[in-house]
Amino acid sequence: MREEDYPGAAKEAEAAAKTYSMTLNNSVRTGVFWAKWVTVLSISLLMGFLGSYQKTYGQIYVKDDNFLSLAATIQNFINGTGRILWGFFFDYLGYRV
Repeated sequence: MREEDYPGAAKEAEAAAKTYSMTLNNSVRTGVFWAKWVTVLSISLLMGFLGSYQKTYGQIYVKDDNFLSLAATIQNFINGTGRILWGFFFDYLGYRV
C-alpha cells in the first residue's frame, strides 16, 4: 500500500519518528523498564550459575578435561552469539509488554 492510498500514513510516520526523552525517575515507573530489567537479571543469574558450576559439575561427572574445556568454550560462544542475535531480534520485532 502506498502512502497516497492511506490518508493517515504521513501523520503516523511522523509520530513514530519522534523520540522521547525520559529521566531515570520516570523510566523506573514504567512496565517496560521492569520487564527488561527482570529479563536481563534472569539471564545473567542463569548464565552466572551455569558458568560458575560447570567445573564443579565436570569434576564430579565428566572425567575428560579436554571435553569439559570444549563444552565450556562452546557454551560461552553460544552465549555471546545469542546475546547479539536476541538484540537484533528485539530491534526487528520490538519489545512489547
